[in-house]
Amino acid sequence: MLHLIRNSLKIKLKTPYIVFWPMLFPLIMATLFYVALNDLDEGKFETIPVCVVEVEGEKEGMQSIIFKEFLKVMENDSSDMPIIDVKYKNEKDALAALENQEIKGIFYSGETIKLTLFQDGYGESILKSIYEGFVQNYDTMERIVTSSSLTPNFTDEKLHTLITNFTKDTRTTFVQDCTFRGNSLKITSSFFYALIGMSCLYGCFIGLSCTDILQANLSKAAIRCSVAPVHKLKLILSEMAASFGLHFANVILLLIYLRYFLKISLTGNLPMMLLVVFFGSLIGVSLGIFIGSLKSKSEDMKVGILLVTSMSFSFLAGLMNNQMKYLVEKKFPLLNRINPAALISDAMYCLNIYEDTMRFTTDIILLFVISFFLILAAFISVRRVRYDSL
Repeated sequence: MLHLIRNSLKIKLKTPYIVFWPMLFPLIMATLFYVALNDLDEGKFETIPVCVVEVEGEKEGMQSIIFKEFLKVMENDSSDMPIIDVKYKNEKDALAALENQEIKGIFYSGETIKLTLFQDGYGESILKSIYEGFVQNYDTMERIVTSSSLTPNFTDEKLHTLITNFTKDTRTTFVQDCTFRGNSLKITSSFFYALIGMSCLYGCFIGLSCTDILQANLSKAAIRCSVAPVHKLKLILSEMAASFGLHFANVILLLIYLRYFLKISLTGNLPMMLLVVFFGSLIGVSLGIFIGSLKSKSEDMKVGILLVTSMSFSFLAGLMNNQMKYLVEKKFPLLNRINPAALISDAMYCLNIYEDTMRFTTDIILLFVISFFLILAAFISVRRVRYDSL
């Protein structure tokens, strides 16, 4: 069986699209992300002018009160160039300033905070990220202080203290109180964690190539393999083993590139990270084998299905927008439980940023379950094929 695995690896390594998409493309994407997003972590941007408008006739809620204090902290940043320059105006003057592009956006302070932008741009994207990040953190704090299971003795006095600390020093207080590994969370980390998830799913293209060897109706090479004096089970297992091994090596290469060359935050438990990408590789390859075994679909249709599936999962995991996974979690959390790319990204967060063993264990169990059923479905789909003639 070893010679079958060796020969399968030789064939796959000589196939251009198998070398490019699962191996080289994630490395290229990682390099482009690093070049394009590196300045975000370095803080190299101009101060962004923004207005705050108090909504008339609406009582100012706790979220708005805290947010205004939060803006003061950002505006009074001790660095040479603060992120934002906040002005307080009435709605008419603020809208006029926005239309004349004197400011980049308007924060409306009422029962809750709302953001209005005039156009898309770099400054507007930063304001949107500030707004979405604050709302995410506020919702998290609100859930903590209102959950009797987590804080049974939480009094109004403690809530007031927590809010006061939040407004005084948002950047340091919560970092000290939360259970972090001691690593700083960079803005770009989520993009690279989602990229690892995408890379695992791109094993589907290697899995798709397996069906060219296992199904005689797809290629002449498969016809020769089908009539060869080799047990079908041994042929299937050798193809699967070669595909899994090759793609696992591809993802390990990506981790090495991210960790040692681009210096991305991958300082967590290395064996656990390898376990995460191992299950991710199994999912990607088995997905490709299963889709490739669909007899009613053309080759182009199969490639299209795999491409749409892998990129949709990656998008929802935060590959294009680092707030997307949070939005999915808020609106439709079940989707994050069945999305392999989101589970891989979340597991990387747990290992490299947070000390959340229970959450990591849940991610691993879900990845194992998904990989088990996909491997079983892939095995059955190629095992059951029979031919009247070749």
